[in-house]
Amino acid sequence: VGVMVLLRRMFPHDPKFVLAGTFAYAFLPPAFSNQIEAAGLAESLGSLALVVFFYTLFQYRNISCIKHSLWVGLGLGLCVLSSPGSAIGAALVSILFGLEILLKHKFNSRIFLELLLAAITGLVISAPFWASVLINHGRGFFITPVIGQYNSQSGKQGYLLATILQLLNFQLVQDGSYFFWNLFIFLGFLWVVIHGEFSLPLAFLGLFSIPRENVWLTALPASILFAYGITRVILPLIQPLTQFRNLANRISLTTLLVFFCSWMTIGSFGLNLA
Repeated sequence: VGVMVLLRRMFPHDPKFVLAGTFAYAFLPPAFSNQIEAAGLAESLGSLALVVFFYTLFQYRNISCIKHSLWVGLGLGLCVLSSPGSAIGAALVSILFGLEILLKHKFNSRIFLELLLAAITGLVISAPFWASVLINHGRGFFITPVIGQYNSQSGKQGYLLATILQLLNFQLVQDGSYFFWNLFIFLGFLWVVIHGEFSLPLAFLGLFSIPRENVWLTALPASILFAYGITRVILPLIQPLTQFRNLANRISLTTLLVFFCSWMTIGSFGLNLA
């Protein structure tokens, strides 16, 4: 429901996009595979907080004002309080979107102060967590686990090289009709980049580079890219086929599309039924 509200805010006049994005987030394996495990409470809260954070971020991106910057700070604080993964992910996305907004407004001083206010608000709201940890355990409590995760993930290869190889393979989804999920997400990624929108792809790549947590952190931007792939690439390609005057041909095409969506859905749930 939260993702549907977010997408309706982003694309109020494009119900097909809202439907495709909501469908993707509902059935994309990374969106729920970690959350249903025994220790998935943090990931579940983190996923919800990220949806709220993205909503406030896009709201501020469309209408920049002090009130919306405070909402961004609230979303950031909730991400830090919810889960270590959402804390790192939200911090990274904040930097990327903040730079994009500053470039868009040519480093306007008002925009800079509003973004600074959002960061301070997020720090204040999340202070019960990080301040108590710093007081009792010191900053090493945060730094050591993060460095350890990056080192453990790299193995014999450098972490940067391992991440680049992962991206070249583009195996974001590895279960549940993974070929089609990855294909549509990749098509959406290409479409957005070609049309000069870099904030969402950069956020996706940044979240993808986070060790271990990237499985579920990328679910939201991946769902949005999936919707781009469906509505901006696939539907325009098959639109001529929908002009069939023959009722039998229309029924055949509709049946094929329903079968295709059902296959992806069943494959996604097959991940948990195994």
